[in-house]
Amino acid sequence: MGVIVEDVSTVDGPTAVALAAAVFTEPGFLIESQVKEEPGLVTRLLNTPQSIISNPTTVAEYNGGGGLPLMLVYYGWETSGHGNIEPSSLRGLALNAFSDRYSGHRLSHIFGEVAGVSRKEMAERSGCDVLNDHAAWTQSNNPHEDNRLFLVAIAKNAALASENQWMVRMFTYIPPLFCFRPISQAILLLARDGLTDQEISQSLGTTADAIKKRWGSIYSRVEEVLPGFLPNNPSGSRGAEKRRALLGHLREHPEELRPYSAPR
Repeated sequence: MGVIVEDVSTVDGPTAVALAAAVFTEPGFLIESQVKEEPGLVTRLLNTPQSIISNPTTVAEYNGGGGLPLMLVYYGWETSGHGNIEPSSLRGLALNAFSDRYSGHRLSHIFGEVAGVSRKEMAERSGCDVLNDHAAWTQSNNPHEDNRLFLVAIAKNAALASENQWMVRMFTYIPPLFCFRPISQAILLLARDGLTDQEISQSLGTTADAIKKRWGSIYSRVEEVLPGFLPNNPSGSRGAEKRRALLGHLREHPEELRPYSAPR
């Protein structure tokens, strides 16, 4: 899972200029990684695919429980810039896209490996702790200093207490009010991205009429939970005002579009 920032203005077609990839993992994977002598998070994860949390039902349970550890697999951008876009802007675009993809989940940690002392220090300035410096392995194998790997992580409590607003945003979590069904969430995600009902129906492999009926169920659910939240429409039709109001709310509350299972 992840996000790609593309430059669509190139003659040869879209070109990837920034990339951020991450996966949810079992809490035990992070715990075990803290005591491993040899670095190599990605290799270890590939060798233990059962440590990856990808099933929506399981994600929903963690969102309704103790939270998900999010492992950053890769994060990078064009260091020389691209077109009229400066490298710092590409970094910002990647961060915004990453936030849009993963915010709204109940995160317990964000963690990953960084190469080199300078990146380790950058991670520390962001509020991360070094959980494993692989000192013994490094001393035995004597890798080049720029290639030395450090396991870094930030936990929820530390993130919320930090001055890093991006971290605060990622770890701030409010349980959803509406608890939409998965099909409703899929429709709302596409609508939030600007797709029309016809485009949504094509994307989901159904009919435009089915999408319109589902909108009725969505609005009924909203009115059931928050009476009067949507603009009054005497005719009972969906209306552009209802759609704008709901989508505006969902942009501020991404948890409404994430899998969630209420704790028992």
